[in-house]
Amino acid sequence: MNCAVKLIIGENQPSVGPGLISLLELIRESSSVMEAAEKMDVSYSKAWKIIRQAEENLGKKLVLRKSGGTGGGSAQVTPEGLALIKAFRKTEKQVSDFARKKVLLNFPS
Repeated sequence: MNCAVKLIIGENQPSVGPGLISLLELIRESSSVMEAAEKMDVSYSKAWKIIRQAEENLGKKLVLRKSGGTGGGSAQVTPEGLALIKAFRKTEKQVSDFARKKVLLNFPS
């Protein structure tokens, strides 16, 4: 039997969830907020809104950007952003493993 758990972390409002983490991972891979947004099927402005809101809620810079010019701009996930990705994915796995065990215990085949 399978189960799915969606991990969302925040105090008064969600600050970190799978959407932000996926966005950061795609930025890390492509060095581009625009490309990451396209892959997630969200607008560029929405992607930046998600990033800015998380940065404000967490009090940490997650993405550094270099403005475009002749060669175009780029973006880089900060060390704090990379640590956030790692911590979220680790916690997500732990929560999923715990939930799976509880489902098997409480819903025997």
